[in-house]
Amino acid sequence: INQYEHDGTDDQWRDLTGCVNDAQRVKKVLKKRFGFQEKDILLLTDQQATHQGIVRSFYDHLIQKAGKNTEVLFWYSGHGSRVPDGSGIASAEYQGKDSTFVTFNSRSKGNGRSFDFTDDELHSLIRALCGKTDRLTVITDSCHSGGVTRGPAGRSSRAAKAGSQSLTRKDIDSFWPSEIPFLEDGDVRRNVPLSYVHIAACSSVEEAEEIEVKDSRGRVRRFGAMSFFLTQALEKMPKGTTYRELAKQVGLQVNAFFEGQNVQAEGGI
Repeated sequence: INQYEHDGTDDQWRDLTGCVNDAQRVKKVLKKRFGFQEKDILLLTDQQATHQGIVRSFYDHLIQKAGKNTEVLFWYSGHGSRVPDGSGIASAEYQGKDSTFVTFNSRSKGNGRSFDFTDDELHSLIRALCGKTDRLTVITDSCHSGGVTRGPAGRSSRAAKAGSQSLTRKDIDSFWPSEIPFLEDGDVRRNVPLSYVHIAACSSVEEAEEIEVKDSRGRVRRFGAMSFFLTQALEKMPKGTTYRELAKQVGLQVNAFFEGQNVQAEGGI
């Protein structure tokens, strides 16, 4: 998501320029290197990537279509933020806040509150998907993204001002898939380990940056730093490379540009 529906009151974040480039680059790599077909890939950009659009697409395109041996990738590039955790459990989230994705309409005019896609929603959808396949990779290139399993004009950080209110089940009831349990923090079902890999641009308290890159024609384009180096590595990595090796290589490259950004990896790496 580059362009957001603003409410005109938030001066702590702005539209981005590199996220759609990230997604288009990822799509090319999936088709050229890994044999994905056009029909396999669903790409939501800008106004398509509403809160409802992301949830329903995750359900319809990933969960509903997955089988035992389906290889699944969920990749998010856009603003990340944090909102107060609504579970009421003091130790459930670091500093008492959920990590979130800022969807196209998260802070839209008339919303009156934060309407971000939360880590609880993502976990609930991932759990349902893992019930069908154990081949799931999640990539998140946004600020605070280490907590979900970019600011000032001088930089291009994928960070949005923190939300002031919790998101509740009532907020999403109109489009949440009825057969998918929504698991809030503290739900005992969240204690069961899941089989997936998550690579995040940074930790839950760090910011994810964008970089400028010249293409073969000398044109300057922006990408998420992690997304650029990760897709570059995916194009060239030898067969048999582990997620651990991949994340380490990309992390070193990102860290050479942005010292305060540390790529994270978890799961079966």
